[in-house]
Amino acid sequence: MKKTIEYTIVLTVLIFVCYVVVIRRHSSRRPYVHKPNPIRPVDFPEILVAPESAVSLDHSSPSNSRRAASTYSLSFTIHDPYPSENTRNFINEHLISKGWFCLKYHLLNPDTPLSVGPFGSDWPRPKGKEGEWPISWMEDWLSKNNESISIFYRYVPLKHEPELSEPDLNRLSVHLSYIGQDSQAKRGPWISQYKKLHPEEFGGSIDANKPHSE
Repeated sequence: MKKTIEYTIVLTVLIFVCYVVVIRRHSSRRPYVHKPNPIRPVDFPEILVAPESAVSLDHSSPSNSRRAASTYSLSFTIHDPYPSENTRNFINEHLISKGWFCLKYHLLNPDTPLSVGPFGSDWPRPKGKEGEWPISWMEDWLSKNNESISIFYRYVPLKHEPELSEPDLNRLSVHLSYIGQDSQAKRGPWISQYKKLHPEEFGGSIDANKPHSE
């Protein structure tokens, strides 16, 4: 009888341990689901800002997500009728005032000008609208310290199914992605390549470590 009790206890413990191991493995395999963070983290870069009227703000940083060190992003939605001049001017003036400058080509596709999508496709244009500004747009900015910010502007569709809905030309979605100089997502080689291809944007310098010449 005593041996039966001991056997039962040992078996119960083993079953419990196996259960814990299975649960932990299952949990570790669950896909990461990002939860929007409307509150600005203490470690968030000052260069990333949004207009006062922006809504649905999401501050993503290494401290509240699985982002690599020195990489941050800011996303928001704002009421700004096409062609979004107010929002673009706000961001442009802020970055320029801090010494940043907008590249004329895509940083990761240095042969592709801004007027064309980063992968060579034409940016979509609003139906029945004249003008050059598209309903989605991406651009890259650099600081004098070779930090980078990629900005993606997009007019959000009326529904969740983009292929079934026309974009709402009053509702602009903006995503800014910042990568610091010491980030694990190394941009140094890309910046060096870009400067070699487009030295005219840097005062003729092709040294990736030299600051931008104003």
